[in-house]
Amino acid sequence: MDRRIRDIMIEPVLIGNDVSFIEVLRKMICTKTNSLLVVNKLGVLVGRVQSLDLLWQIKPGYLDSEFAALTAHFVDEDSFKDACVESQNIPLEQFMEKNPKTVSPDTPLMEAAMIAIEDKHARIPVVDKNNVPVGIVTRTELKKMMGYYLELGDCVEGVRETFSLGTGKSEPLTTLLLPLAGNDIDKRIVKFAGCLAAALVDRAQSMTMLHVTGEGFLKRHLDKAASRRVKGAIVESGIFQNSRKRQIAEVVQPMLDNTEADLKGYGVTCPVRQKVVDGDYAQQILQVAHEGGFSTIVMGRRGLSLVSEIFKGSVSAEVLHQPYGGAIYIVGEKFTAEGQCPVSKILIPVDGSSYALAAVQEAAALSSQLGSNIASIDLLRVIDISKNPEKTAELDQDAERVLNEARQILLDAGVDEQKIVSRAHYGTPADSILATSVETDANLIMIGRRGRSAAKELLMGSVSSAVLHRCGGSTVAIISSPVDHAE
Repeated sequence: MDRRIRDIMIEPVLIGNDVSFIEVLRKMICTKTNSLLVVNKLGVLVGRVQSLDLLWQIKPGYLDSEFAALTAHFVDEDSFKDACVESQNIPLEQFMEKNPKTVSPDTPLMEAAMIAIEDKHARIPVVDKNNVPVGIVTRTELKKMMGYYLELGDCVEGVRETFSLGTGKSEPLTTLLLPLAGNDIDKRIVKFAGCLAAALVDRAQSMTMLHVTGEGFLKRHLDKAASRRVKGAIVESGIFQNSRKRQIAEVVQPMLDNTEADLKGYGVTCPVRQKVVDGDYAQQILQVAHEGGFSTIVMGRRGLSLVSEIFKGSVSAEVLHQPYGGAIYIVGEKFTAEGQCPVSKILIPVDGSSYALAAVQEAAALSSQLGSNIASIDLLRVIDISKNPEKTAELDQDAERVLNEARQILLDAGVDEQKIVSRAHYGTPADSILATSVETDANLIMIGRRGRSAAKELLMGSVSSAVLHRCGGSTVAIISSPVDHAE
């Protein structure tokens, strides 16, 4: 491959060197460009001017570029307008960049890339042997070349931006984080996430496999070997780092590569990335999830009771009991037939709270993509008999209102009305949810997150924890509401 500048250059926009500020501005606005090549009467390149040069020109020379000085000078819009008016007749030759670096049509692409990096300019003039402009190379063309090398293809019109500004996380089910430990539980995580992402082909934007090192074998067995005493001081040696690198190269990397191949085998088409970090498992999972704005964490569980999780330790339990603004899917063993969607029968307990409605919204986003793959969505309103020992018409009406509100969210998302079933039960919430999950053969239970700590759940009880630990093989999704309500 020996591509040259002529293969990617575009037509330049030229302007004479005998014009003023206002004519430069007019040319940029009319041609919808931020950069012009400046030529003399013979058509020879003599300079370059960019929109930033215009902005710098309206700054009084006696001011430095410090933000405070500038804001003190331009105290309002009128002062900015006055500066523009005063600058309109300034000759271009006073503020253009003279003798910019250039390339020829036969220059190798790599040379242009290096000039762009070194020169820090968005556009590089392309000139012939007489220094007459024949083209221009922009960073856009260089980015397209990088995309060509990485086989990104052309952008599709109408592609949505999936990151929600100001929320710190992506839209539901767009960016998936898979914490992997290299054990048998990973198989369930990968199968579930792979089948789900394959079914969400128009929504899933990326998937990241995360492996955390540092608190396992290496940390326990190599700490003592990783330091030595020199004149009374402890000095870190390279033993730990070398062992870690070897562990990653010989164990972790092959595991991640094989897992990526498995995901592709399940039909995943979105980009699959790998990430290896050091530290405490749960803390690193949450940190990566927060910093990366991931919409979804997919994890497994060891099947411990709540008490065992607290006293013996469980990564999934630790993650669940910390603040997180997305959805956490704890994968069970109940999958549909091979090749079918793993979440075809969904159960959503609702009570009208923001927590429950967040779960309904997640289900709506999921169902709108899966379409015919969804067999049923059961909405369950449990009227707690410990708080309401007697049935009343008011309670029935409230249950109907809550169910209708949740039902409408699903209908607005395009879910087939025939697949939505509304149920109202009198009983204890956890028992009713579990009984209904058995009755409906639900393979996904979606519950709103209440934000309690593990200790509070042990002492006060939690419907989500009770369901999670007694639901058998169903996958349980714990969904955070838009506003985290810690108790």
